[in-house]
Amino acid sequence: MNRSRPGTARIAATAALLALLAAAACDESKELSRREQRVVVGAFSANICPLPDADSTVNIQATVYGLDGSVAAGINVTMTTTDGLFPNGTQVETIKTGDAGIANIVLTTRRPPDDEIVVTGTLEDGKDDSVTINAPPDARVAMITADDEVTVGDTITVLVPTTGLCQARQALFEISYDPAVVEFVTTAEGGVFNDFDAAGAPTPTDLYVVDAPRGTMRINYERTNRPYTGVISSGTLFGILFNAIAAGEPQIYIRSVSFLPVDGRPLTTINQADSPESMPITVSPATPAAAR
Repeated sequence: MNRSRPGTARIAATAALLALLAAAACDESKELSRREQRVVVGAFSANICPLPDADSTVNIQATVYGLDGSVAAGINVTMTTTDGLFPNGTQVETIKTGDAGIANIVLTTRRPPDDEIVVTGTLEDGKDDSVTINAPPDARVAMITADDEVTVGDTITVLVPTTGLCQARQALFEISYDPAVVEFVTTAEGGVFNDFDAAGAPTPTDLYVVDAPRGTMRINYERTNRPYTGVISSGTLFGILFNAIAAGEPQIYIRSVSFLPVDGRPLTTINQADSPESMPITVSPATPAAAR
């Protein structure tokens, strides 16, 4: 019985030692979490579209995490921007994280040069992270149709939807097609450019088409109001009507496109219909009954 007591004492001492080591390890982890941090910088909206002479505000958020992944409160973050000003009228400002490990700051800017602003948050130990604010976003265009298979004598309606317009007031298109298979009939506005103004009246527009005999159509579509105003929206820009005149593939596609905003600087445009294969329309020969 007496021999079991030292064993029990050793077990108790070992347990106490392990507890001390665990506590020390925990304290060391806490110390490391205070020393080793990382910052994540983001924006509530990474795209802005201000008028050339108007201010726009962007809310920037910096979140600081400790080594263990928990948020870190009371940490200084130095915010630096390549364009625009922070609330104190500076491009460099230090802010402190709150209880949730988050620090917020407002950036006031106009349409930036090179269409982007970079905001960087830096910790005292040099760790940093950045967010890029773009203006304007990329405009996108495509061509769609419900008339994938038609016969000679039918009409083909092609719609040109667009997204990501930023103060756009003019669109320049070059559209190709095979004039041996289809012939151009007319175009019609889709409603994006001639939306209603503040007084409830539609904005005046002009849709001008030059159809070359070799199947290259040039379209100039613009708002003609004074002073110029731009569009920030998505939707169908215009529609094109063709007649199917012979069997084959019409090869209708957008060869080039440009959007001009109010200040005349072209928007970056992603053309999602830049090859003949993007519109697989087939025109079949007319049936004998249709021919009669």
